[in-house]
Amino acid sequence: MLNIFVISSQVIRGHVGLAAILPAVQALGHEVFALPTIILSNHPGHNHAAGEQVSLLTLESIVSALDKNGWLADIDCILTGYMPSVEHVNFAAATIMRIKNKSPSVKVICDPIIGDKADGIYIDLKAAKAIRDRLIPLSDVMLPNKFELIWLTETDVKSETDVLLAGHAFPEITIITTSVPTNQHNIMANVLSLAKTANSPAMSCRFNVHPDVPKGTGDFFSGLIAAGATFDLATSQTSALAALSVGKQHLDIVTRSKDWIAAEPLLTLPVKS
Repeated sequence: MLNIFVISSQVIRGHVGLAAILPAVQALGHEVFALPTIILSNHPGHNHAAGEQVSLLTLESIVSALDKNGWLADIDCILTGYMPSVEHVNFAAATIMRIKNKSPSVKVICDPIIGDKADGIYIDLKAAKAIRDRLIPLSDVMLPNKFELIWLTETDVKSETDVLLAGHAFPEITIITTSVPTNQHNIMANVLSLAKTANSPAMSCRFNVHPDVPKGTGDFFSGLIAAGATFDLATSQTSALAALSVGKQHLDIVTRSKDWIAAEPLLTLPVKS
């Protein structure tokens, strides 16, 4: 069993942020340390939403208590997600270093939740830049969507091969880019491009695009990756969840967790730059 330390958003209703990550990690049999950066009634995309950012004083006192109990020495992986401010980014970076001092072999995964094609940059721009400049350099793995990879690397991404070229901006980091266009109609891909020190080839995992899917699939995917799921398993499970959730208000994680069977990806193949 792994201990996964996650810093992200928390909603009371629905499955985004921690509410999507926790069931993904727990379904694979691992423990979660869930630390919210913000608490909301629901995803802000609904008609009404309320909540507030969790204060830095509260977050720091929580981490300090965990440390004093001796629990930071048992962390196997850190996953960072939604950061509402520069201060929260700085807190996350400091927490990563604090845990690394206790668990030097800890794996760090950054899901740079900055924006998407539909909404553009939807967090504070200073926070987005801090994620790029502070969190990503501390990470072993990065999980951007296509829009975020374009913004982070200042390169255009129109194909799976373009993802590999963009990844040259972060040669020391393994990058898994989601929602990459392909040359097939209504088919998209997740693309795995490994750090330059790895010997394995880059891979693309293609899947069907489903319309009207609720928010949170990226968080669910990141939870699976943090929990040690293989690239194709994480893609197939997320695609199956998307298909199950079409037209619903929230991701149907409850039904999915009762039927945890890996659906085969449409196609997995190597990518050459």
